[in-house]
Amino acid sequence: MKAFIYASGEGKRLLPFSAVRPKALLPVNNKAVIQYTLDSLEKTGLFDEIRISIYHLPEQFRFLIQSNLPSGIPVSTFLERKLEGLNSVLIKNSSFLNNTFIIWPGDVISNINISEAVDLHKKSGKRVTSIHINNQFSGIFICEPEFLKQKPDDAFWKGENSIVPTENVHRLSVSGSFFDLNTPDDFFTASMTLADGNRNSPEFHNQGISNSVIGENVRIGNGTRITDSIILPNTRIGKKLTLSNVIVDGNIVYSIPQKYGFITPDKVLFARIETDPVGVRVQRSLVNIADKVLSGIALLFLFPVFTLVALAIKLDSPGPVFYRSKRLLKPELLENKMNYLHFEREEKTGYMVFRTMVLNADKVVLSDEMSNKYEGGTFKKFENDPRITRVGRILRKTSLDELPLLWGVFKGDLSLVGIWALPTYEAEAMNKSFKVGELDLTEMAKVRFSGKLGLGGFWQSRGRSNLSAEERAVHDSYQAVISRFEFKNNMPFLNFLAHYFAVIKDTAFSVLLRKGAM
Repeated sequence: MKAFIYASGEGKRLLPFSAVRPKALLPVNNKAVIQYTLDSLEKTGLFDEIRISIYHLPEQFRFLIQSNLPSGIPVSTFLERKLEGLNSVLIKNSSFLNNTFIIWPGDVISNINISEAVDLHKKSGKRVTSIHINNQFSGIFICEPEFLKQKPDDAFWKGENSIVPTENVHRLSVSGSFFDLNTPDDFFTASMTLADGNRNSPEFHNQGISNSVIGENVRIGNGTRITDSIILPNTRIGKKLTLSNVIVDGNIVYSIPQKYGFITPDKVLFARIETDPVGVRVQRSLVNIADKVLSGIALLFLFPVFTLVALAIKLDSPGPVFYRSKRLLKPELLENKMNYLHFEREEKTGYMVFRTMVLNADKVVLSDEMSNKYEGGTFKKFENDPRITRVGRILRKTSLDELPLLWGVFKGDLSLVGIWALPTYEAEAMNKSFKVGELDLTEMAKVRFSGKLGLGGFWQSRGRSNLSAEERAVHDSYQAVISRFEFKNNMPFLNFLAHYFAVIKDTAFSVLLRKGAM
């Protein structure tokens, strides 16, 4: 028998919590919602394979599957390219659903007797059994593969919430616990109910925790008084706060009575505790050491080049040798949604390069006839820019103007491998909209803001300015994803090291061959 868990939804009614994790992975008493389902299916002994349909933040599901599989049952995922609805997804998985199977929503927790429900379904002789728990529609179905061949105008295809008994649909009423986590209120109720008699109490400095549900690895300090709140795992809270009937998840705070929350950048009051394995922390430390050693050696050997370039700049045009600019890893974010406020401070760094433009170039008004190399998007690169000096053109063509950035690597502000930081105007514009022709790539392009800043990367090594705006955005976002999940999936050290040096080598060859240099 097969099991199909439909966990594709974005969980918009569960915002702001579903902004950082799929709703099926919300921890209810230190256990993901979907893990309750996986455990229930395993206990029956009926199922030989499980498939999970995913869409929102899919990499988090894959990490769960790799680290916490039910014993003895193969689990696979089906990635939806866009939200298509349950009916379409089932048809696309018809080859997998080739015998009796159960459909279970990814946001439902229930302790119904699955084995008994399967027996009653078999006895009914129907192709589809719709399970109602305590007279409530549950979204759980037991099906025969033949029903997938029904015509779209049959009862089942009217929508999973409007199924009515027909000659092929059997309505089965059962009793048991049932939690459908559609809203933060539902999540609060499920957590409180399932934790009854099994509430965790972390160490704390002052009295007042009361009847709360506390996750693993939670740190509570200062004058906090919590009462009936839920603190999700890996959360740190402090200072003189009083909480009552709220859910806290790292830097996300949601008030149940007011039905409103906020995502705060104030890490003193609310913060998410990073829980990287020892191997991941070792890898990160080794990268930092390699960055410092390699950049230090490069600075030492390139000192004569620095001297000659500085002299050439001084002789060519008046002004300083170096040009300093503000660059952003992430722009400031302020979103006022229907039920929460999201604010994040900008994350900035400074870029120091050899000056390639005339003094006060930022104040020079460019002609409207100047053409931007990029068509669409928010990147700016002007061909034949009149502000560039004679020496500056040589430096840009050879990328020698970027050599001082090695000092930023040596200081730890940058890495040798990472994403190229954007000027303020490009980053802020991208955060609002990134369109190329009729393509709206905004959400994809913004993934870059979660990455790590560096000199060498996929965009830098694969053509730089020769790439289109959409190609650059894809390369940057992919670089960000790779940099995050190589660590989380604990890539074998030799593979990780090979990737690190391969990117450095490819970027160096791209620079020497002057690919995309302008």
